[in-house]
Amino acid sequence: MKFPALLFRTALISPVSAMLLLTGCIFSPVYQSLPPVENNTVKIGVIVPLSGKNQPYGARLRDGIQLAADELNNSRGIGGLPIELLIRDNRSNPAESLRLARELADSGVRGLIPGYDSAEVAVLKEFLAERAIPAVTPVASDDTLNEVPALFQAVFTNREQARVLAAYVWYWRKLLRMGILIDTAPGADYARDIARECGRVFTELGGSVVSSVEFRNDMTDFTPNLRELLLSGPQVILVPAETSVSGRIVRRLRELGFRGLIIGPDSWDEREFLQECGPTPGDCAYTAFYAPEFDRAENREFRTAFRKTFFVYPGACEAQGYDAMKLLATGLEGAKTPHDFILNLQSIRNYSGAAALYSFRQNGRFDRTIFIKSLGPARRGEELPSARLSRSFPISRIDQLEINE
Repeated sequence: MKFPALLFRTALISPVSAMLLLTGCIFSPVYQSLPPVENNTVKIGVIVPLSGKNQPYGARLRDGIQLAADELNNSRGIGGLPIELLIRDNRSNPAESLRLARELADSGVRGLIPGYDSAEVAVLKEFLAERAIPAVTPVASDDTLNEVPALFQAVFTNREQARVLAAYVWYWRKLLRMGILIDTAPGADYARDIARECGRVFTELGGSVVSSVEFRNDMTDFTPNLRELLLSGPQVILVPAETSVSGRIVRRLRELGFRGLIIGPDSWDEREFLQECGPTPGDCAYTAFYAPEFDRAENREFRTAFRKTFFVYPGACEAQGYDAMKLLATGLEGAKTPHDFILNLQSIRNYSGAAALYSFRQNGRFDRTIFIKSLGPARRGEELPSARLSRSFPISRIDQLEINE
């Protein structure tokens, strides 16, 4: 039989969009004109962390965005006009993101690529809804960002990847007992969202969450928490935490003798995780935004162009920044109002980006490729374990899976 009807039910329109319909969309800011073009250039605001704790990720996002803008400018730009990037550093501070967004809006930007993590973007929700600034966020995955009419996410969300992880364990690995770590530290909403949704879906599929153990990502010793989790006899353990913390937890679980499957979210998909998880992380799998093995012409061309420009191969941040810029440009092409921008993105079908294949869904999100990677031994000449592509499919495939009885 199919998944329970409520399992993947999502609203066809966001709450904000519904409100606009009820109150009369003629008064909505999405129908107001976009700022006029000045000096024959299309201004695009970019808010990324170029200092502070998220600086490494922000710099990589900037490079991907810059490459995409340069490629567009070498062709026809947006509507035949060149793009001018106004890049601003939010210093990894959400409050600074809001200040910069207001400053950029006042300077006449016609589109915005806001922030790195969800906290840096969520603070902009009310402002972006009021001003209806066309925006595409590269990696912020909080599910509530979809409530803003002209803000689109180039990524799958926390809950979407949690559902994929649950389905992977149940269908492909055929495991029955899951243990879950829940991060109770302030600001760990990303980790908690994934933990709760994965556990909920796994239970609805027929699995059992044998233990949910709390921890904090600022702890110096996870051993007591992990021992408590292992006492319940899980076959698989979900470790939804930030990159370096996840790596340390995986290493400690193996040191404590756990030999089962360990799974995690996209935060694992960084070199820092491989440095922390130890040389023998064992059976591990995680979701990812990007995979170099995704064998499409656009992916190959992006990798080649990025390496020629920046002398290194790109990763997820670079690819997502690149795709966010290209999607924003697609939405702004010929758009006179934010509503035109929305309609342009809603018409996207099978758009092949650097990171994924994108199509618009009725739930207001992109149906895009999600990757599941597994860990293997270090490749020849390397010291760290290697991440290998295991599976790739569109998010919508999860809605179509059937339970065999």
